[in-house]
Parts: sequence; structure tokens; C-alpha cells
Amino acid sequence: MKIYYLCDEMSRLFYIVLALVTIVACVTACNSRDALDRIDAAEAVVETCPDSAFALLQEVDPERLHGWETPARYALAYTTAQIKCGLHVDDDSLIRVAVDYYRPDSTVEHMRALYYLARICQYANKLPAATKHYTDAEKIALRLNDHFFLGLIYRGLADVYSETSMTPDGEQYSQKSLYHFSRHGDPKFIRYALADLARLSKPERTIELADSALFMAREVNDSACMAYSLELKCSSFYLLNDYVNAKKHFNYLIHEFPFFLNSIVYIRLGASYHYLNNEDSCTYYFSKAENCLTNSADSLELFSEKYYIAIDNDRLIEAMNALEECQHIQNRLVTKAYIQSAAIAQRDYFKEENVRTRQQLEKSRFIILTLIFSTLFIAIIIFIYIRHTITVKNLRIAENIRMLFELNERFEQLRNGNTDQLTHVSNAGIETLSLFKDQIALVSKICRQISYQSSIASDKSKTAKIERDTLKLLEENRPTDETFTKFEHIIDSLHDNIISRLRDEIANLTERECRLFCCLVAKFSAPEIALFLGEDINNVYRLKSRLKKRITETDAADKETFESRFS
Repeated sequence: MKIYYLCDEMSRLFYIVLALVTIVACVTACNSRDALDRIDAAEAVVETCPDSAFALLQEVDPERLHGWETPARYALAYTTAQIKCGLHVDDDSLIRVAVDYYRPDSTVEHMRALYYLARICQYANKLPAATKHYTDAEKIALRLNDHFFLGLIYRGLADVYSETSMTPDGEQYSQKSLYHFSRHGDPKFIRYALADLARLSKPERTIELADSALFMAREVNDSACMAYSLELKCSSFYLLNDYVNAKKHFNYLIHEFPFFLNSIVYIRLGASYHYLNNEDSCTYYFSKAENCLTNSADSLELFSEKYYIAIDNDRLIEAMNALEECQHIQNRLVTKAYIQSAAIAQRDYFKEENVRTRQQLEKSRFIILTLIFSTLFIAIIIFIYIRHTITVKNLRIAENIRMLFELNERFEQLRNGNTDQLTHVSNAGIETLSLFKDQIALVSKICRQISYQSSIASDKSKTAKIERDTLKLLEENRPTDETFTKFEHIIDSLHDNIISRLRDEIANLTERECRLFCCLVAKFSAPEIALFLGEDINNVYRLKSRLKKRITETDAADKETFESRFS
């Protein structure tokens, strides 16, 4: 028997939607894979070639990074590359993505994220926040016994304390930085740690430490460290009022490392010439200092030196002019600091607003994606359930149609006079045919209709509708209680009152059980009984087993006769 499905169009639509979702997922995965490859490559070279890592990460669109881990890795690698390339970064919104992601774990990534967050806070002149983040990173580095990062952290803390005029604390942290860099064994960082310690020490000790850093830098021809150490040594001689050595080393610095020159070098060299009574050279180097001034702090030092020199030479007018310039510069510095503080506060406010807005958007996007996938999942479950239900229903329809055709064959046998299954008396057979005359005609008509419609139908849904209407018609014309009563009398008359004896000997029999036994005596099959009684075929089998068990367990005199009808 052919089974007709009512959900072919639904299946086709479902597979189209599934294919589209798969294509979108594949495209998204390809884009994510390309971004992940770039982040992996950048992480591999960020320590040795930060410019290459920076170039790789600039090609990644952070808005298209999905999940939580990938944006955190991007944020940490990009910030590291920026700072190692020497860029001035004072916006901490990106690195906080990494800090927030790695926060639950005291890992190397968490430590690095905290360290670079502290560096950014230091660039933004948020020294208390920088100190806090350096300290948090220090705790993790001590737990991990990472001497290299401990050296970096203590170097940062030394810079913070030196900027807040807490030189003894800065010197202490600089010594710790030198110790851990020495434990790590990288000569480059050892040299710079020595130079940092020299910068924060007293002038007498600065000369000694600067000589050590200068010696190490010369061995590897590290010109930047050599110039830095030499400038510290020159400034130490100047602060010790040893103007002869200061002039000597400043001139050597100008001759050997012109790329390192700044206004401070020219100012102190000019002041040294003044104290050595060489006013022409003093004026010359002061003019060079004016030409390369880069910030207000250097200008303030230049006019301060001019003020002291004018006082020494009893040039009061020049001293007054220099003092007025100093006051103007200080006023500008105060105004600039106020404006910068207001701008930083406003920027931080908007940054927090942007962070909150982005978090809300991310939360909304997460909720929307969750709803979409939940809806899709529920739709798939409903689709599978509907498909299963329709399939079961179609199977039941097909089974009922098969039973109809089998029943039609049985009725045709009755019509043709083959009544052996009921009786050997022709009158009883005729009476049985008369009793089920309407049912016989109906079943025959239905079978002919199904056969005809199945042969010409092109639309499966129309054929299935015919099947459903047919079963509904059969339900409406099922034998009545009166018909079953007459049927029971016929069976009794043909088989020595077998039904009456069953009712007498088996107590508490139900009408369903009596009708089932009538059909068994008439030798109806289980599908025929199911169709006649309007029962599911599984219920027929269960009812038959239960009736047989009751008969087997009874002490009836005709027990064997009753049991023989179940064979």
C-alpha cells in the first residue's frame, strides 16, 4: 500500500532554510578564520617585530570579531604592538576588553593586560590608577615567578614615583627592576635598568652607575643606551657644580650623539660655560636651546637659568624679564593642566558612556541571537513533531485502507455464498448478509472510490484528503448497538448459544469483550475486528490477550471450547 505524506512542501522549505543558515555560518566562519590567522601571526612576532604585528592587526576589523576570547586576544596584541612601536596611547577602552576577559584567571595574559593598562594610565597622567594596576600585575608576576615582567613592572613603578617627586621610592623600585632583569639575563634591559637607577640616584652615585651602563652599552654598540647614560653623567657633573667635567662630557655628547640632543643639553652646557666665564659660548648655546625647545618645562628651565645668570651678572632688567617669562610659563602650565584635567574627565565620562552603550548593545545582540537560535531550535522541534505526527497518521490511514480491502474481500465471499466461517445453514448466512447489507454496500463503494481516485490523482495531498474523508464516512456508518445485538443472537443460534454460555460462566464481562468474542467466533481477523469495533488494532490485541487470560484462569465447564476460538 502506498503511503502519502502531507509535508513534502514543508520539508522542501525546511531544507532550503537549513542550507541558507549553513552558507551564512560557513561565510562567517571563513571571515573569523582569516582574522584569527592574523591575530595568531601578530602574537607570534609582537615581542620581536612589533611593527609587523601592528601592520597585521590594522587589517583586522574588531567589529567583526565574535565571541569573548578573540576580541580579548586582539585587544592585548594590538595594545602591545602600539606601545612597543613607541606610540603614545592614553585611551584604555581597548585594553580593558582583555583585562575584563582574563580577570578571573591569574595567567600570563591577565598579567600582561594589567601591565599595559598601567602603562596607558601612566601616559594619560592617571598615576594613582597606574600604581594600582602595576601592583596588581606585580602580584601575578610574583606568583608566576616571571623575572622579566617583574623588571618591567618595577621599572614602571620607578617612573611613576619619580614623576610624583618621590625619588627614594623610585630609586628602590629601580633597584628591584635591575635585580629582576639581572635574574632574567637580558643584557639590553640590564643596561637600561642601570641607566634608570642612575637617573634616580644621588649625583655621586649616578656617575658611577652611568659609567657601568655606558661600559655595557659600548660592548654591544648600543648607541641609544650610550647616549642616555652619557647625558645622565653630564647632568650629574652639572648638579655637582663640576662644570669642567660637565662641559667636557656635554661636548663629547654633542659630537658623538647628535641625534640625542635636546634643549636641556644645550641649556646646561650654556650654563656650564657661564660658570666658566665664557659668556659668548653661553649665549650661543642658549640660542640653540631656544631653537629646539619642545615643551614648556624646557622653556621654564631655560628662563630660570637666564634669571640666575642675570642675577650673577647684576643685570636686573634681564633678570626681571626672565622672571616674568617664568611666571607666564607657569601660568600657561597651570591653565594647560586645568584644561587637560577637564578634557580627561570629559573624555572618561564619554568613554564610560560608550562602554556602557557598547555593553548594552552586546547584551542586546546576545539576547537577540539567543532568541533567534531558540526560535530556530523550537521550529525544528515542532517541524519534526509535525512530520512524525503526519507520518504516523499516514501510516494509520494506509493500514485502515488495507483493512478495508481485506474486509471487502470477506464480504465478497459472503455475497458469493461462502459462509463457512459463520454457519452451514444457508438461511443463517442469508440473515447475516441481510444484517450487514448496508455495511457491505458501503465498504464496496469506498474501496472502488479509493482505487479510482488513487489511479487518477496527481496531487498527494488531495489523495490523502480522500482517504481521511473515507475513514470519516466509515466511522459515521459503523454498526450500531442494535446490529451487534442481532449479530450476537445469530452467533448463538449457529454455535449452540456459545455467547450466552460465556456470559453465564465468565463473570463481569464487558460489552467490548462480548463483541470481540462474537467476531472471533465468526473468524474475523484482528484488522477486521478493529475496523468493526472502531478500535485501534493494538487495543484489539491487548483486549484479546486479556480475554483469553480471563478464560484460562476460570473453572468454566466449556473452558476448552472458549479457548479454541482464539486459535
